[in-house]
Amino acid sequence: MQPHKNLRDGDGSLPTNGFSFVEMASNNQPEMLDFLDNFNFMQVGQHSELAIIHFQQGHIHLIINFDPDSHAMQQARKKDCHVITGFGIRVNDCSKNAKQLLVSRGGQSSPNGLMNIPAIQGPGEQLLYLVDPAIERQLYEQFFQPTPTVVDDNNRVNLKVLDHITINVNQGELDHWHNFFVEVFGFDLWTDYEIKVGKTWYRFSAIMSKNSKVRLPMNEPLDNISTVAEFVANNSGGGSQHLAFQAIDIVDSVSKLRKRGIDFLTIPDTYYEMVESRMPNHGEDLEQLKKHHILIDGIKDDKGRYLLLEQIFTKMMIKPIFFEVIKRRGNRGFGDGNVTALSKSLEIDQIRRGVLKGS
Repeated sequence: MQPHKNLRDGDGSLPTNGFSFVEMASNNQPEMLDFLDNFNFMQVGQHSELAIIHFQQGHIHLIINFDPDSHAMQQARKKDCHVITGFGIRVNDCSKNAKQLLVSRGGQSSPNGLMNIPAIQGPGEQLLYLVDPAIERQLYEQFFQPTPTVVDDNNRVNLKVLDHITINVNQGELDHWHNFFVEVFGFDLWTDYEIKVGKTWYRFSAIMSKNSKVRLPMNEPLDNISTVAEFVANNSGGGSQHLAFQAIDIVDSVSKLRKRGIDFLTIPDTYYEMVESRMPNHGEDLEQLKKHHILIDGIKDDKGRYLLLEQIFTKMMIKPIFFEVIKRRGNRGFGDGNVTALSKSLEIDQIRRGVLKGS
């Protein structure tokens, strides 16, 4: 891992309060809807006039846009795949004022987004929606007609919040998007280094808002065969590669998701043999984590206690997007200690799918 020169922390940060929603589109509607059902997302609303559906689980809101004239479906047709076309960032100020501020700092205005919510252009032709409290209430209370739902409390997966959105960019563009989020939004560059494991070589970084509620890991391919390069090729350019959902109880959530047909990456047993030497006395049930192929990482606080992060990744089930389930116990990072194991597992999955030839 080779560190890059850090950019300065953002000045004049735009006050934000996490993610409001994620907008997705697809040229294969049945596959998209089946996957969301398997992941235990409930349809809670339908736009009264347009083919736009609101799904929810916990505090996670997914807006699936099948309106043929929308920016979202234009992207899905252009890329010929499932696609994350934008996401909403909660802003404390009026959305229009926030947009004016970001445009004055160099952000590019976009007039063509979801329901005329103020937005600017983001990586990979995604729209970054600026959602103030009034717009958020209007979005869910006025734009969508409630859909009756039947909730089975015994089989709830219990994912509670959108933790982060990971973005892949074209080769050579990462520094540009670092500067964009630092200078336009006033966010901070959290980490930035290169990863080279096996045949995989890419650059990983993470942008984070001042209050850590907006987390945006970013990858840039440094080869033409890694999963990052594969995504950029399949997506016809950069874009959001995966969504990470926080679980209340990660073992319970993963167990229920498996029963619902969700496939996860497998982690080699040797990974778990190294956990105790890497993090002695971490206090977690390692056999349970091993059984479910859940990764664990941690750093010590000033009292010597581990701040833990547990995570697991799905296989690529709606091409080219995959998903992550994560549990944080005071750890704000992204599992740096798991990079080697994860990269090897992703490479094995590529070999199984025929993207790479085995050695």
